Amino acid sequence: MFDLGWQELLVIGTVTLIVVGPKDLPKLLNKTGKMLAKIKQVSREFYDQINETVEIEEISDLKKDLKQHTNLDSYIEEPEIGIKGKKLAKGKVKKRGSL
Repeated sequence: MFDLGWQELLVIGTVTLIVVGPKDLPKLLNKTGKMLAKIKQVSREFYDQINETVEIEEISDLKKDLKQHTNLDSYIEEPEIGIKGKKLAKGKVKKRGSL
């Protein structure tokens, strides 16, 4: 992630121990761990929310496409929409409800 080797980590740990002191170091590490966990949780929630939004959009598009292709009126109005570009038979098709 940060591409730190063991030597850099040793220097950072030593400086932190000198600046903070051995008495307050466990408290600092505890607070840092809690803060990192909170950041991870927020980023995970954000990622999940984005994925949910994308899934809802995809479902909406699929629903629209399915409605368009299952609507008999669109095939009656445009008979050339048939499966794989084949033309449908030109004949009179009665709409449901009109006898």
